[in-house]
Amino acid sequence: MKFSVLNLYVKIGCWMLLNLALLGVLCAVLAAYALFGGKYDGVVSASLFSARSDSTLRVISANLQYCPVLEWKGLLEEHIKRLPVRFHIQTLDTESIRSPEIPDSLVARAARLPRAPYSFCPGPEVMFWDPLGGTLFANPAENVEYGLPPVPPAIFMHTSSPSTYWLGRIMYVPDHNRQVHTLLVAMASDRIDGHGFFFDVNVILLVVFGALGVSFLWWLPFVRHLSQPLRRMARCAETLEASNFASVDETLLEDRDFSGRRKDEIGRLGHALLSMMQRCSRMVTGQSQFIRHVAHELNTPLAKAQMGLGVLECRLEGEDRARVTQVLTHIKRLSVLTEEVLTYLQAKASMGSPQKEDIDLCPFLSTLVQSEAPGADVHVEVEHGLHLWCGRLFLQRIVINLLRNAQAYAGDGPVIVRALSLPERGETGIFVEDCGPGVPEEELPLLLEPFFRGRNAASFSGGTGLGLAIVRYCTEACGGRIEYGNRAEKGFAVRLYFPAV
Repeated sequence: MKFSVLNLYVKIGCWMLLNLALLGVLCAVLAAYALFGGKYDGVVSASLFSARSDSTLRVISANLQYCPVLEWKGLLEEHIKRLPVRFHIQTLDTESIRSPEIPDSLVARAARLPRAPYSFCPGPEVMFWDPLGGTLFANPAENVEYGLPPVPPAIFMHTSSPSTYWLGRIMYVPDHNRQVHTLLVAMASDRIDGHGFFFDVNVILLVVFGALGVSFLWWLPFVRHLSQPLRRMARCAETLEASNFASVDETLLEDRDFSGRRKDEIGRLGHALLSMMQRCSRMVTGQSQFIRHVAHELNTPLAKAQMGLGVLECRLEGEDRARVTQVLTHIKRLSVLTEEVLTYLQAKASMGSPQKEDIDLCPFLSTLVQSEAPGADVHVEVEHGLHLWCGRLFLQRIVINLLRNAQAYAGDGPVIVRALSLPERGETGIFVEDCGPGVPEEELPLLLEPFFRGRNAASFSGGTGLGLAIVRYCTEACGGRIEYGNRAEKGFAVRLYFPAV
């Protein structure tokens, strides 16, 4: 689905989520840059990693203190048997312990770390007592410091062949001679999270998605505040356009978004839209009433003039009779125009209330063709026994107007009137097709508009631009729908679909 066809509510929500996702990607890129390269050289804060690894290192440190250095590897093995990562240790200040498994780059980075001031707990044989609130060592010559151990930064890096993630930490551990050693503890894993030992990816994802959810809920009322009134305005405008500006919903006058009580840009837009719709409705209604009144008033004098000229034509001869005949032709054309205008307005006024009856389409269509197009090249193709539940007068108007249009624009080609059953769609179709020049593609969307005549209509006299408009209103009044367009081979086709009997 294209993004352009989504409604405004979905677009704003998607854009907000994409914005948050972009922020997440940027944070991930910055984190990766800090962890794997750049000027940070893999050195990061130890607080970024899980407390589980930190607690394990504290336990290991406590068990290595005051023990011989050569026993440290054995003591380490006792504490890492059930851990999901591999441990390696190496002393940085002496050659006491070497581990070839640790990458040289990790050792080099650890060696460049500044040494922090450190302290450590005294051995169990060092006793002290502080009865007066001062500091009194049992043996001042020992010069033993005590307190919390330092927390130096961590080193996190990745090596290939095989792919391994390394987490390095520095510990200061005294041996059995109370000599403090700088010890590098390197933890290795085949996964970036160390199977949850370095950090818990699930918790990180939970925090990320939780932040996204909170942000979405935070933005949701604002998005609704913007999009809902715009969607209502779009629906109102579409409803009014579909009804050909017949009427405006009066409840909108009391609505906050349309009445002018809302003072922001959306409120101003709604108020202006409602005012415009009311004005258009009044103009269209007044125009229809004026056209109906004029057409009705013209009918009576035209009928009287036509009758009088008919009598006069019978009494004249020669040139005078030819002139009267020409005047009668123009009056008949004007009569057809007023008749179509009244038919169009009547069809609009009576939509939804046809007197429906069962119509046998074969004799019905054949009779109409014989009466409206005697001698014309019109082919009727109807399935045997096909019936339609429809208003007879409405269907008659539909077929007559389609026949007139097809005959006017078909040229010398035949006109085909086809009726068929469409059981897979539960419909009955009536198609009227001609072999004329067709309609320019840019004019197709306007053909159903009343009084519209395309640029090619100038060469066809007598048209009013109401034929397809009448067909549309009568078809919709009978519960059907209309489709139209140029034929692939040549000509123009109108296809009507009605509910099947």
